[in-house]
Amino acid sequence: MSGCRIYLFVDTNLLIQCRPLGELDWSPWDSFEEVQLIVSRPVLREIDYRKNKGNDRVGNRARAVAAMFRKMINAGQKVVHTSSPRVILAVEPQHSYAKELKDLLNYQERDDQLIGTVYEFKQCNQDKDVRLLTHDTNPLFTAKGVALKADMIPDNWLLPPENTETERKLAALKAENALLKRAEPSFAIWCVDASGTETERYEDSYAWFEPLSDAQVDELMQRLKNCFPMQDDFGSRVQAERAAAHTAIETIMGIKQVFTPATDEEIAQYRDEAYPQWLERCEYVLRNHHRALQRKTPILKFTFLSQNRGTRPATDALVTIEAEGNFNVTPPLHDGQDEEQNDEDISLAKEQATGLAACRTFGVSPLFSTTALFSPKR
Repeated sequence: MSGCRIYLFVDTNLLIQCRPLGELDWSPWDSFEEVQLIVSRPVLREIDYRKNKGNDRVGNRARAVAAMFRKMINAGQKVVHTSSPRVILAVEPQHSYAKELKDLLNYQERDDQLIGTVYEFKQCNQDKDVRLLTHDTNPLFTAKGVALKADMIPDNWLLPPENTETERKLAALKAENALLKRAEPSFAIWCVDASGTETERYEDSYAWFEPLSDAQVDELMQRLKNCFPMQDDFGSRVQAERAAAHTAIETIMGIKQVFTPATDEEIAQYRDEAYPQWLERCEYVLRNHHRALQRKTPILKFTFLSQNRGTRPATDALVTIEAEGNFNVTPPLHDGQDEEQNDEDISLAKEQATGLAACRTFGVSPLFSTTALFSPKR
């Protein structure tokens, strides 16, 4: 133990600006068995001055503290914390100011009166641990200037800042506004993902397939022509027959196979129309293969839900969902619309999406949901 007792001369802010003494954490002084909180004459005068200054928190606290002091007149002290350490509040107005500091301190100022009182008590009690307890900067520095010890009131002892009159009026207006709003439709909007789980942040990825370049298409077409070149050998130009020998039934029944040579017209139609058209279709498939792959890519999907939680019906109310950025919103599949047509609509929407994404407006009464299909815009 560093000592059995410590004497703390309290500043007014301990009694006015801090939580009740019994609720404070006194562990910073747990090396002492007892803490004497001494209320000196300057603090008593400040409390009496403050108790007559309006109905704000300072005035109310000052009146409460003054009432507590009046109850202590006979005993002169009260226990505010029972152990580790034991804390006793004592009202001792009998201590005077140090005369030797009258040229250094201004005894017209309450802070200097308090410092002078603590200094005089210390001079008369050299064997005791005497300190100032305050949260204000000026007394701390003044105490240091006259070689007095001072302890700082912890910040977590202080009450939250009190609202000003303007802030209180603003809070009242906000409360009134909230009350009026509750008499109107009030919408709550939230989002669920594809699994139906409510989420504040939706993350997913979407694959875009790039079209083949002209060089790639040309290379693939050349490989196709090499594998399937235009035919120039059409066999014999004479019709012929042969017995079918594929199955026993065909053999028993005497079924024959007949080879009919291609006519000049058929050969010309193959060379001039059928084969070139086949190549064109193959090239079309290659150039549009990325679209076929894109249609098979799952569309990203999430659902907006909105509910009217106000006290009035939301008939004819509108809720607008708008998407900004590099993606577009696409309407879901409607009743009677087939998936192929929907795929074409989605593909078209993807190709046409520019700038601000599409926005949709919904009437709400009283609960609705809509599913948004969307994809990033290239």
